[in-house]
Amino acid sequence: FSDASELVGKNYLDFFTSEHQEIIGSRARKRLEGETPPTQYEAEVKKKDGPTVPVEFHLSVIEFDAESAILNIIRDITERKRMEEELRESEESARESEKELGKIFDLSPGMVCICTTEGGLLKVSPSCEEILGYTQEELLKIGWATLVHPDDMERTNAVVENQIKGKTVANFVNRYRHKDGSYITLEWQATFAEKGIVHAHARDITERNRIEEGLRRSEEKHRTLLEEGLDGVAVTWVGEILYVNQRYTELLGYSDPSELIGRNTREFFDPSFTEFMGSIVERRQNGDTQRFNYELKVLKKDGSPVLLEIASSG
Repeated sequence: FSDASELVGKNYLDFFTSEHQEIIGSRARKRLEGETPPTQYEAEVKKKDGPTVPVEFHLSVIEFDAESAILNIIRDITERKRMEEELRESEESARESEKELGKIFDLSPGMVCICTTEGGLLKVSPSCEEILGYTQEELLKIGWATLVHPDDMERTNAVVENQIKGKTVANFVNRYRHKDGSYITLEWQATFAEKGIVHAHARDITERNRIEEGLRRSEEKHRTLLEEGLDGVAVTWVGEILYVNQRYTELLGYSDPSELIGRNTREFFDPSFTEFMGSIVERRQNGDTQRFNYELKVLKKDGSPVLLEIASSG
């Protein structure tokens, strides 16, 4: 409406939606009869052009022209309602997100935790119990700092300092004490610290490290056998020497393997064996991987010949 005169003399209940008319009328009658119904409530009123508007009423009984009357103070709460709805939707979305994160916490095979930069644990996934041996309640009480291997503490603290400075963590490895006293090796991915809080994920790589260490030792053992063996050993590709051990080097009259690596084996064949060795190389190039045993005369560094017994495989 544009003028107050358009409203004077009209029944104020006509401006309310049907669902509110009975409630508001009843409260008004009780108020005039001396009862004390609520003095503040919300309702919807109809505008002149049809749409409704949410409003908030503040009511009180007054004297007007020597008669009891009801003073209505009305406030448009459209914006407040919009904000409340957005807040409700936001809270609902947050609850759904928290529910989904809860599933990740519960189902992740790796350790998932929320921790502090001061060494505390705020929340841990069930898998932490399986990996570290402590119950979730024990871990929350113990915290993470006391579990780090003493030899890894300095490196771990340096990583935490970087997180405080805003850096994330990727593939950081350290050792944590299991409840049985042994240490397990963990590989971490973590967020930067926000208000002292960090979200982190770790996977147990203890077994992987054990296997890798076993392979490394095996490789070292075999390399030692190659380097210190009584037989000469060479690895070639299409005639190019890729590796030779010390014994092979000495058989050809050289002192260091670097003098041979990168050279072509044809350089060392006695001319009488050139055609024969050419056929061997050709068969290897054509995919023949069978073991060959033969005698080969080669020329040493000083030009003198030496007859070698060769066992080769593709």
